Amino acid sequence: MIGYLTRNGFPEDFAVLIGVNDPAGCDLGGRQAFFFPRPLVVETALVENTSEHVIEIGQFFGGQSGDMTLRKTSYFRTTAGGAISRPIVGNIKLEVGGRALLVTRLLFPTNSALEEFFNKQKREKPNMSTYAYGPELNLTGVSIDGEDFSLDGTSANFISLTGYSDERSCPLLYAWDDKLGDWVNHDKILHDAHGPTLVQTEERSFAGLRTIFRISEEEAEISFIHSATLRVELNNGNVFLLLPDIQSEGPTTLLFGQEMELNFSVSKDITVADVKSSTLSITGNYERYSDHMTTAGMYCPVKSKTPISLPLLRSATKR
Repeated sequence: MIGYLTRNGFPEDFAVLIGVNDPAGCDLGGRQAFFFPRPLVVETALVENTSEHVIEIGQFFGGQSGDMTLRKTSYFRTTAGGAISRPIVGNIKLEVGGRALLVTRLLFPTNSALEEFFNKQKREKPNMSTYAYGPELNLTGVSIDGEDFSLDGTSANFISLTGYSDERSCPLLYAWDDKLGDWVNHDKILHDAHGPTLVQTEERSFAGLRTIFRISEEEAEISFIHSATLRVELNNGNVFLLLPDIQSEGPTTLLFGQEMELNFSVSKDITVADVKSSTLSITGNYERYSDHMTTAGMYCPVKSKTPISLPLLRSATKR
């Protein structure tokens, strides 16, 4: 979204990325980077029919800015004293209890977490502007059932949408499809493994042979992948349990924007036509960046203390 909004120019204070060096604070070399995305605020005007009959909104009146760029915002006014000006939109019928919602403008204020960050760091926050995008509407009046009403300029309703959430997230799983010649997204994994002690194992089954997978961390979190195995079941009932071609000691850590690839090698004697199904088993957990904000406002990932050790795997025959 940031790339789209700033395609005609990137204001220097629109997005903030802060680097912090604290060798005593974290276990990743003491160097951390923090990105503070701006929330999206949607300002709206709401009209509700509280009467006992259907009403017709003939027109909304006011002014409209046609600027489609990202810009520093300012409340523009089309007429003095709230006088009714030119029509903007209308011809809306509202049933009893019905509502009409009109979006008046889109705003991108500064992230409140940024101010909190600077306060904890005891540093002065730089001056940052609020930005608007797209056309802005300044409503001065409305026509209902042929009668004009002037709006008194009370504060607008708004809906705030932010890029972060306290809800659980998790890494994404992709599988390579030879027929398509592309990666296929198989949704999130380890959804319930949120926390340093909630290491869990999840299985995903695929028809036929699948041997190449990718785990991608696409949220503001850190994932710990402890182990992975692939269970290949043949049409004749034989089952093979495989480890990845490349293995690491201890959990593999995936920060926001990182990914890992898992490749499993099967015997050359096994063909695609021989395979009934492939079942990938992933053991791990994840933690949100917000779970580990220190008193200084910095993120310090805490690695899980319970790595999983697997016994040697061997082929088995289904009974």
